[in-house]
Amino acid sequence: MIGVAILMMLVVSGMVFLCAQQVGAELNKQKFQLDTALDNMSQGLCVFDSAARIVMCNERYLQMCGVSSKVAQFGCTLRDILAARAAAGTFSGNLDEYVADTVREMAEGKPVNKIVERGGRTIAISNRPLAGGGWVSTQEDITAQRCAEKALQDAHANLLDLIEAMPAGLVIYDDRDRLVLWNRRYDAIYAQTADLRVPGVRFEDMLRAGVARGMYAEAHGREEEWIAERLALRAESHRIHEQRLSDGRWLRVEDFKTTRGGLIGIRVDITELKQREEDLRLQNMKLDAALQNMSQGLVMFDGNRKLVFCNKQYADMYRLPLELMTPGITQKQILDHRVASGIIPKSNAEDYIRDRAAKAAAGVESDTIVELSDGRALSVVIRPMADGGWVTTHEDITDRRRAEAKIAHMAHYDMLTGLPNRLLFGEELERALARVRRGERLALLFLDLDHFKRVNDTLGHLAGDELLKCVADRLRGCVRETDVVARLSGDEFAIIQATFERASDPATLATRISAALKAPLHLHGHKIVVGVSIGISLAPDDAIGPEHLLKNADLALYEAKGCGRSTYRFYEAELDARIRTRQKLETDLRNALRNGEFELHYQPIVNLETNQVSGCEALLRWRHPELGMIAPANFIPVAEETGLIASIGEWVLRQACTDAAAWPEDINVAVNLSPAQLVDGKLLQAAVGALAASRLAARRLELEITETVLMQNTFATLTTLHQLRDLGVRIVMDDFGVGYSSLSYLRSFPFDSIKIDRSFITDISAKDDCGTIVRAITDMAQGLKITTIAEGVETEEQREKVRELGCTAMQGYLFSRPKPVAEMAWLFPPRREVEVPTVSAA
Repeated sequence: MIGVAILMMLVVSGMVFLCAQQVGAELNKQKFQLDTALDNMSQGLCVFDSAARIVMCNERYLQMCGVSSKVAQFGCTLRDILAARAAAGTFSGNLDEYVADTVREMAEGKPVNKIVERGGRTIAISNRPLAGGGWVSTQEDITAQRCAEKALQDAHANLLDLIEAMPAGLVIYDDRDRLVLWNRRYDAIYAQTADLRVPGVRFEDMLRAGVARGMYAEAHGREEEWIAERLALRAESHRIHEQRLSDGRWLRVEDFKTTRGGLIGIRVDITELKQREEDLRLQNMKLDAALQNMSQGLVMFDGNRKLVFCNKQYADMYRLPLELMTPGITQKQILDHRVASGIIPKSNAEDYIRDRAAKAAAGVESDTIVELSDGRALSVVIRPMADGGWVTTHEDITDRRRAEAKIAHMAHYDMLTGLPNRLLFGEELERALARVRRGERLALLFLDLDHFKRVNDTLGHLAGDELLKCVADRLRGCVRETDVVARLSGDEFAIIQATFERASDPATLATRISAALKAPLHLHGHKIVVGVSIGISLAPDDAIGPEHLLKNADLALYEAKGCGRSTYRFYEAELDARIRTRQKLETDLRNALRNGEFELHYQPIVNLETNQVSGCEALLRWRHPELGMIAPANFIPVAEETGLIASIGEWVLRQACTDAAAWPEDINVAVNLSPAQLVDGKLLQAAVGALAASRLAARRLELEITETVLMQNTFATLTTLHQLRDLGVRIVMDDFGVGYSSLSYLRSFPFDSIKIDRSFITDISAKDDCGTIVRAITDMAQGLKITTIAEGVETEEQREKVRELGCTAMQGYLFSRPKPVAEMAWLFPPRREVEVPTVSAA
């Protein structure tokens, strides 16, 4: 028995030993798994006991704190860790206070979360107290998360900006049809219910409010039925329809269901499009007839290069016989006929046929000019079709090219004298100065006719034009072929004397010019003797750059005029004294506004149909305390160059609006704008301030601009003009017809009025071409719904002529010269037709 018992004990002992080994192995395995899991956590983790000593921590915690595993041993304190971090540069602060605060917070039993910046990274720290004392601290790098959050915020802000920038109205409803978001354009479209639009309002409530306020023309008389139809449409995933408002506007309504059951609505004002639909329908009806009667030749080939169709114009252009107009004829047969008939010179026939065939085979669009042997030029436009064929149009552009050549000539030459204009003169000067840089010399002569205005005033503009032509002819006779004579403007001419050798050559030329121009002229029965003042600058002696050379010649001309005219002067450094004079003018100009030296005069604008004054143009005058009244032409350029034009312009706007506010309600006031006023970006604010201060209705303010204004910073300028027009201010194009691109600007901005330049009115009775141009302008303006004002009407004959040619209104000395505001009361009696004098008012 004892032996059995001993045996049993040995067996049991063996089993216990084996079990202990198994349990130890399992515990080691679990510890390995736990250590592996801790060391592979994305978060740093550290467990502290109640005495702030480390119980355990993972590798990620040590990495984020910048502490080695040698420091963070079991039993190491939080203060030891912080000291190591301070040495590593990942902690700054009072160690003892930090430890005390942390121990206190954990003793209170409340979790603590905080965000810290460490080495350019954002770290989220979380301390969680343990039930038996101590705490668990986790640290997580949330830099990427924070960047993502900021990116999301930026994207949201950009989305809101994008929504507001949309030209269409946008509205968003949630899955319960409650308003979530909308833009200002949507408010503008449905302005009658804008006051009710708040987040959370139901679509049906907004719809009923709109019906109650009479917004929807199509709902009249069937309100409930219409509302039910509109609500039913909301169930569709995508719906597009048109909507007519009671004020006559048409909207394109497009609604999309969102994946969450909400709705996105887009509203586009298509009023103008609807207004044009009828015109478009009629145009489409005429299209078929137009193809058969078009001025262009039209031909169509299929993918096998065989003729499908050609019109009579095409056959006539290339003298095709009837058999070559039959469908099925190949392209090569037609090309061979052109060569055989001599339309295409045989010398380049092979190249021509190869080029035509290659362009057709390429299957891409092409525009080419073909020169025919008979002198004609054709524009050939190839457009491919989906089936491999193509359509080609052939247009005879012979006359157009001649006209373009003429226009190009007009762009570089003065129409009156045939001399190079300022543009071409500038190009010639640049070329001449390039030769100067290679060792040559040149003289630049500025010429100004003496008392030319007197000829215009006494004998009329026709005589003045004849005088300028004669002067141009005489100047041509004074120079060599290598020299350049140009008319810069008015009675101002310039000469480039190239490659002179003797220092006296420029003076000799100036003397020859003076003598030639002093010879009497006989114009319109009058004997005229004209003098000329000449300023001369030399290159490279005085300057090598074009602007500096021009400036010096201008200073010399100014000196010649100051010396009694009819003489010449060379540029000298002493002439810069003129700059000091100009500086004094600038100083006086700066004081003028502060001292109240500016005043406005007004010239009436008369409606040609009613003979009533419809408005007045404000004209700035400067009453200088020493020099007396100074015309705008003498100080406005200085104001623009010095930047004073902005403050002067604001004063003009305020004063003009204030004066006009005392006039009858149907009398407008027109104010001229300088290009500089639009460039500085303060015009809109100035106009709003002037209207608000004077309480003048915006519709009574007209702002006049010239083509020069539109040429400077076009996009910003048009934006400002549109903003002004949205306020109700009327925009007028002044001096219409004298600019090279006036017509193109009518496309870029819808002007309310255009002022026909006085140069067309002055000769309107004597020259048929002036009347033709004025008629063309008025016809065009009527088509664009733009009123026309004839400037410079000085005679009864001119008034009747512009009335006959369709002008809306007139302005000029025939009715009144510009007058101070105190003298304007006689213009505004009880409304009646005014007597337009038959002679100029004094």
